[in-house]
Amino acid sequence: MFVFLIDDDPATNFYNKHLLTKRFPSAAIRVFEQGEEAARVLRGLSPTERPDLILLDVNLPDLSGWDLLESLPTECLSGTRIVVLSVIPPQPLHLPLLERYDLQFTAKPLCRKFLDTVLQ
Repeated sequence: MFVFLIDDDPATNFYNKHLLTKRFPSAAIRVFEQGEEAARVLRGLSPTERPDLILLDVNLPDLSGWDLLESLPTECLSGTRIVVLSVIPPQPLHLPLLERYDLQFTAKPLCRKFLDTVLQ
């Protein structure tokens, strides 16, 4: 399993990485604290290099998680499960993105039960 953690909070990344490695000991996890960097990397990946899962924070310092998704062509995320993590629920204007990418949304912190449900 290949995972991108896109969140500017080191404690959240530490917790999510711990949760993922307990469930998937051989998971390869890449952490991004800036949305622009994550978007740049995602644009450059071939279909076989794309992550299986992205855990995406909404409030990033350089752009929002919603803006990150909006900036990417749909094919950049084809086959990738995306979980939006935030204390702020999606607004009606985000519904097209939720449908476009078949996003899952959950409030922080991520829990193992939700993770297991998403990965089934």
